[in-house]
Amino acid sequence: MNKRHFECFATAMNTLSVKRTAEQLHMTSQAVSKTIIEFEKELGEKLFERAHGRLIPEKKAYYVLRHVEKILSEYELLGNISKTGSRKKQLFFITTFEILLLLRSDFIIEFQKKYPDIVITLIETSDKDAMRRIEAGEIEAGILTGPVQSSGLEKKYLFRRKFCCVVSKSSKYAHLKYVDDTVAREANIALCGGKEFNVYEPDISRYINRGITPNIFIESTSSSAINEIIRKNLAVGVMLDYIAEDIISDDEVIIPLEDEQQCADFYFVYSKETPLSEEASLLKEFLFDWIQQRIG
Repeated sequence: MNKRHFECFATAMNTLSVKRTAEQLHMTSQAVSKTIIEFEKELGEKLFERAHGRLIPEKKAYYVLRHVEKILSEYELLGNISKTGSRKKQLFFITTFEILLLLRSDFIIEFQKKYPDIVITLIETSDKDAMRRIEAGEIEAGILTGPVQSSGLEKKYLFRRKFCCVVSKSSKYAHLKYVDDTVAREANIALCGGKEFNVYEPDISRYINRGITPNIFIESTSSSAINEIIRKNLAVGVMLDYIAEDIISDDEVIIPLEDEQQCADFYFVYSKETPLSEEASLLKEFLFDWIQQRIG
Protein backbone atom coordinates (compact mmCIF):
# COMPACT_ATOMS: atom_id res chain seq x y z
CA MET A 1 0.00 0.00 0.00
CA ASN A 2 1.56 3.30 -1.09
CA LYS A 3 0.77 6.88 -2.03
CA ARG A 4 -0.39 5.85 -5.52
CA HIS A 5 -3.07 3.61 -4.00
CA PHE A 6 -4.29 6.44 -1.74
CA GLU A 7 -4.38 9.02 -4.54
CA CYS A 8 -6.16 6.66 -6.92
CA PHE A 9 -8.80 5.72 -4.36
CA ALA A 10 -9.43 9.34 -3.26
CA THR A 11 -9.72 10.55 -6.86
CA ALA A 12 -12.05 7.68 -7.73
CA MET A 13 -14.27 8.61 -4.77
CA ASN A 14 -14.45 12.15 -6.16
CA THR A 15 -15.08 11.30 -9.83
CA LEU A 16 -16.94 7.97 -9.43
CA SER A 17 -15.49 7.11 -12.83
CA VAL A 18 -12.52 4.96 -13.85
CA LYS A 19 -12.05 6.98 -17.04
CA ARG A 20 -12.10 10.42 -15.33
CA THR A 21 -9.82 9.16 -12.57
CA ALA A 22 -7.37 7.98 -15.22
CA GLU A 23 -7.48 11.37 -16.93
CA GLN A 24 -6.85 13.31 -13.72
CA LEU A 25 -3.97 11.10 -12.64
CA HIS A 26 -2.51 10.68 -16.14
CA MET A 27 -2.94 6.91 -15.97
CA THR A 28 -4.63 4.38 -18.22
CA SER A 29 -8.07 3.11 -17.26
CA GLN A 30 -6.60 -0.39 -16.89
CA ALA A 31 -3.97 0.94 -14.44
CA VAL A 32 -6.64 2.69 -12.37
CA SER A 33 -8.75 -0.45 -12.16
CA LYS A 34 -5.72 -2.53 -11.20
CA THR A 35 -4.64 -0.04 -8.52
CA ILE A 36 -8.09 0.10 -6.94
CA ILE A 37 -8.30 -3.71 -6.89
CA GLU A 38 -4.86 -3.88 -5.23
CA PHE A 39 -6.02 -1.37 -2.61
CA GLU A 40 -9.16 -3.40 -1.91
CA LYS A 41 -7.11 -6.57 -1.52
CA GLU A 42 -4.71 -4.84 0.88
CA LEU A 43 -7.65 -3.73 3.01
CA GLY A 44 -9.52 -7.00 2.63
CA GLU A 45 -12.65 -5.02 1.80
CA LYS A 46 -14.66 -4.38 -1.36
CA LEU A 47 -14.99 -0.61 -1.73
CA PHE A 48 -16.83 -0.21 -5.06
CA GLU A 49 -19.47 -1.80 -7.20
CA ARG A 50 -18.64 -1.50 -10.91
CA ALA A 51 -21.24 -0.66 -13.52
CA HIS A 52 -20.13 0.14 -17.11
CA GLY A 53 -17.09 2.17 -16.04
CA ARG A 54 -18.94 3.85 -13.21
CA LEU A 55 -17.94 3.33 -9.59
CA ILE A 56 -20.57 2.98 -6.90
CA PRO A 57 -19.00 3.31 -3.41
CA GLU A 58 -19.86 0.91 -0.65
CA LYS A 59 -20.78 2.53 2.69
CA LYS A 60 -17.44 1.59 4.23
CA ALA A 61 -15.65 3.41 1.38
CA TYR A 62 -16.63 6.76 2.94
CA TYR A 63 -15.08 5.70 6.24
CA VAL A 64 -11.86 4.70 4.44
CA LEU A 65 -11.87 8.01 2.54
CA ARG A 66 -11.68 10.05 5.77
CA HIS A 67 -8.48 8.24 6.77
CA VAL A 68 -6.98 8.35 3.29
CA GLU A 69 -7.50 12.12 3.12
CA LYS A 70 -5.62 12.51 6.41
CA ILE A 71 -2.76 10.38 5.11
CA LEU A 72 -2.54 12.41 1.89
CA SER A 73 -2.49 15.67 3.86
CA GLU A 74 0.48 14.33 5.84
CA TYR A 75 2.25 13.49 2.60
CA GLU A 76 1.66 17.07 1.45
CA LEU A 77 2.98 18.49 4.71
CA LEU A 78 6.14 16.42 4.52
CA GLY A 79 6.61 17.48 0.93
CA ASN A 80 6.34 21.16 1.87
CA ILE A 81 8.94 20.72 4.61
CA SER A 82 11.40 19.13 2.21
CA LYS A 83 10.82 21.91 -0.35
CA THR A 84 11.66 24.65 2.11
CA GLY A 85 14.91 22.96 3.02
CA SER A 86 14.36 24.08 6.61
CA ARG A 87 16.39 22.22 9.19
CA LYS A 88 15.23 24.29 12.15
CA LYS A 89 14.22 22.42 15.27
CA GLN A 90 11.40 23.67 17.44
CA LEU A 91 11.77 23.75 21.21
CA PHE A 92 8.68 24.16 23.37
CA PHE A 93 9.53 25.86 26.68
CA ILE A 94 6.98 26.63 29.40
CA THR A 95 7.22 29.39 32.00
CA THR A 96 5.35 31.05 34.80
CA PHE A 97 3.44 34.17 33.71
CA GLU A 98 5.24 37.41 32.81
CA ILE A 99 8.74 35.86 32.85
CA LEU A 100 9.71 37.76 29.69
CA LEU A 101 9.24 41.02 31.60
CA LEU A 102 12.35 39.93 33.49
CA LEU A 103 14.34 38.14 30.78
CA ARG A 104 13.25 40.62 28.11
CA SER A 105 12.94 39.86 24.43
CA ASP A 106 16.73 40.17 24.17
CA PHE A 107 16.93 36.73 25.75
CA ILE A 108 15.11 35.15 22.80
CA ILE A 109 16.89 37.32 20.24
CA GLU A 110 20.37 36.51 21.55
CA PHE A 111 19.60 32.81 21.88
CA GLN A 112 18.46 32.60 18.28
CA LYS A 113 21.50 34.53 17.11
CA LYS A 114 23.68 31.94 18.80
CA TYR A 115 21.54 28.95 17.77
CA PRO A 116 19.76 29.94 14.53
CA ASP A 117 18.60 26.38 13.89
CA ILE A 118 16.49 26.29 17.08
CA VAL A 119 13.14 28.05 17.22
CA ILE A 120 11.75 28.59 20.73
CA THR A 121 8.01 28.45 21.33
CA LEU A 122 7.57 29.98 24.77
CA ILE A 123 4.33 29.17 26.59
CA GLU A 124 3.30 31.18 29.67
CA THR A 125 0.93 29.53 32.11
CA SER A 126 0.47 28.85 35.83
CA ASP A 127 3.06 26.87 37.77
CA LYS A 128 0.69 24.00 38.48
CA ASP A 129 -0.35 23.64 34.85
CA ALA A 130 3.30 23.77 33.78
CA MET A 131 4.23 21.05 36.29
CA ARG A 132 1.45 18.81 35.00
CA ARG A 133 2.57 19.25 31.40
CA ILE A 134 6.24 18.57 32.14
CA GLU A 135 5.32 15.51 34.24
CA ALA A 136 3.16 14.23 31.38
CA GLY A 137 6.03 14.63 28.90
CA GLU A 138 4.15 17.21 26.80
CA ILE A 139 6.93 19.78 27.27
CA GLU A 140 10.56 19.18 28.21
CA ALA A 141 11.34 22.01 30.60
CA GLY A 142 10.34 25.36 32.00
CA ILE A 143 10.93 28.18 34.49
CA LEU A 144 8.64 27.95 37.53
CA THR A 145 8.43 29.40 41.00
CA GLY A 146 8.98 27.19 44.02
CA PRO A 147 8.34 25.18 46.01
CA VAL A 148 8.30 22.52 43.27
CA GLN A 149 6.65 19.65 45.09
CA SER A 150 6.91 16.75 42.67
CA SER A 151 9.04 13.64 43.01
CA GLY A 152 9.14 13.29 39.23
CA LEU A 153 10.66 16.70 38.53
CA GLU A 154 14.24 17.93 38.76
CA LYS A 155 14.75 21.58 39.71
CA LYS A 156 17.78 23.88 39.46
CA TYR A 157 17.73 27.20 41.31
CA LEU A 158 17.87 30.28 39.09
CA PHE A 159 17.20 33.46 41.10
CA ARG A 160 15.01 35.12 43.74
CA ARG A 161 12.70 38.13 43.39
CA LYS A 162 10.87 40.06 46.09
CA PHE A 163 7.20 40.87 46.35
CA CYS A 164 6.19 44.50 46.73
CA CYS A 165 3.09 46.68 46.73
CA VAL A 166 1.91 49.12 44.10
CA VAL A 167 -0.58 51.79 45.18
CA SER A 168 -2.22 54.80 43.63
CA LYS A 169 -0.69 58.13 44.70
CA SER A 170 -4.15 59.02 45.96
CA SER A 171 -4.12 56.00 48.30
CA LYS A 172 -3.84 56.66 52.01
CA TYR A 173 -0.89 54.24 51.97
CA ALA A 174 1.11 56.10 49.34
CA HIS A 175 3.28 57.86 51.95
CA LEU A 176 4.45 54.63 53.62
CA LYS A 177 8.09 53.63 53.56
CA TYR A 178 7.13 49.97 54.02
CA VAL A 179 3.87 48.04 53.82
CA ASP A 180 3.38 46.32 57.16
CA ASP A 181 0.79 44.03 58.75
CA THR A 182 -1.59 46.93 59.36
CA VAL A 183 -2.09 47.31 55.62
CA ALA A 184 -2.46 43.54 55.22
CA ARG A 185 -5.25 43.56 57.84
CA GLU A 186 -7.33 46.44 56.51
CA ALA A 187 -6.67 46.92 52.79
CA ASN A 188 -8.23 45.28 49.77
CA ILE A 189 -5.55 43.26 47.98
CA ALA A 190 -5.23 42.93 44.21
CA LEU A 191 -2.96 39.92 43.84
CA CYS A 192 -0.98 39.40 40.66
CA GLY A 193 -1.00 35.60 40.58
CA GLY A 194 -3.14 33.23 42.60
CA LYS A 195 -3.69 29.73 43.87
CA GLU A 196 -2.36 28.09 40.70
CA PHE A 197 1.12 29.38 41.51
CA ASN A 198 3.50 27.44 43.74
CA VAL A 199 4.50 30.49 45.76
CA TYR A 200 0.90 31.28 46.79
CA GLU A 201 0.44 28.88 49.70
CA PRO A 202 3.71 29.54 51.57
CA ASP A 203 3.35 33.31 51.21
CA ILE A 204 -0.28 33.40 52.36
CA SER A 205 0.67 31.06 55.21
CA ARG A 206 3.19 33.61 56.47
CA TYR A 207 0.31 36.04 57.10
CA ILE A 208 -2.05 33.42 58.50
CA ASN A 209 0.63 32.32 60.97
CA ARG A 210 0.65 35.90 62.25
CA GLY A 211 -3.12 35.89 62.67
CA ILE A 212 -3.85 37.82 59.46
CA THR A 213 -6.25 36.75 56.73
CA PRO A 214 -5.63 39.06 53.75
CA ASN A 215 -8.75 40.46 52.10
CA ILE A 216 -8.20 39.37 48.49
CA PHE A 217 -10.19 41.77 46.27
CA ILE A 218 -9.06 40.12 43.02
CA GLU A 219 -6.54 37.53 41.83
CA SER A 220 -5.37 37.71 38.23
CA THR A 221 -2.45 36.66 36.07
CA SER A 222 -3.02 39.82 34.03
CA SER A 223 -0.79 42.59 35.33
CA SER A 224 -2.71 45.12 33.22
CA ALA A 225 -5.99 44.14 34.91
CA ILE A 226 -4.38 44.45 38.34
CA ASN A 227 -2.94 47.83 37.40
CA GLU A 228 -6.35 49.14 36.39
CA ILE A 229 -7.70 48.24 39.85
CA ILE A 230 -4.73 50.03 41.46
CA ARG A 231 -5.17 53.17 39.35
CA LYS A 232 -8.81 53.36 40.42
CA ASN A 233 -7.60 53.10 44.04
CA LEU A 234 -9.83 50.10 44.68
CA ALA A 235 -7.05 47.96 46.13
CA VAL A 236 -3.39 47.68 46.98
CA GLY A 237 -1.54 45.68 44.33
CA VAL A 238 0.78 42.88 45.45
CA MET A 239 3.19 41.52 42.86
CA LEU A 240 6.80 40.63 42.16
CA ASP A 241 9.13 43.60 41.86
CA TYR A 242 10.01 43.15 38.17
CA ILE A 243 6.31 43.17 37.22
CA ALA A 244 5.73 46.29 39.31
CA GLU A 245 8.66 48.06 37.66
CA ASP A 246 7.21 47.27 34.24
CA ILE A 247 3.65 48.49 34.85
CA ILE A 248 4.29 51.48 37.14
CA SER A 249 2.96 54.83 35.94
CA ASP A 250 3.41 58.41 37.15
CA ASP A 251 0.19 58.04 39.16
CA GLU A 252 1.45 55.08 41.19
CA VAL A 253 4.20 54.27 43.64
CA ILE A 254 6.02 51.06 44.53
CA ILE A 255 6.34 50.32 48.25
CA PRO A 256 8.53 47.47 49.59
CA LEU A 257 7.08 44.94 52.02
CA GLU A 258 8.30 45.13 55.59
CA ASP A 259 8.54 41.32 55.58
CA GLU A 260 11.58 40.80 53.34
CA GLN A 261 10.96 37.05 53.31
CA GLN A 262 7.98 37.54 51.00
CA CYS A 263 9.88 36.35 47.94
CA ALA A 264 9.61 33.95 45.04
CA ASP A 265 12.40 31.55 44.11
CA PHE A 266 12.58 30.62 40.44
CA TYR A 267 13.79 27.26 39.14
CA PHE A 268 14.64 25.60 35.86
CA VAL A 269 12.44 22.49 35.96
CA TYR A 270 12.48 19.31 33.88
CA SER A 271 11.54 15.63 34.14
CA LYS A 272 13.78 13.22 36.03
CA GLU A 273 12.62 10.40 33.79
CA THR A 274 13.54 11.84 30.40
CA PRO A 275 16.99 13.23 29.51
CA LEU A 276 16.92 16.73 28.04
CA SER A 277 17.21 16.94 24.27
CA GLU A 278 20.22 18.67 22.76
CA GLU A 279 18.09 21.76 22.12
CA ALA A 280 16.79 21.92 25.70
CA SER A 281 20.30 21.38 27.08
CA LEU A 282 21.61 24.29 25.01
CA LEU A 283 18.76 26.48 26.23
CA LYS A 284 19.48 25.51 29.85
CA GLU A 285 23.16 26.44 29.50
CA PHE A 286 22.34 29.72 27.76
CA LEU A 287 19.69 30.58 30.38
CA PHE A 288 22.02 30.12 33.36
CA ASP A 289 24.75 32.18 31.68
CA TRP A 290 22.24 34.90 30.81
CA ILE A 291 20.92 35.12 34.37
CA GLN A 292 24.42 35.25 35.83
CA GLN A 293 25.40 38.10 33.53
CA ARG A 294 22.16 40.11 33.40
CA ILE A 295 20.15 39.36 36.55
CA GLY A 296 22.59 37.98 39.10
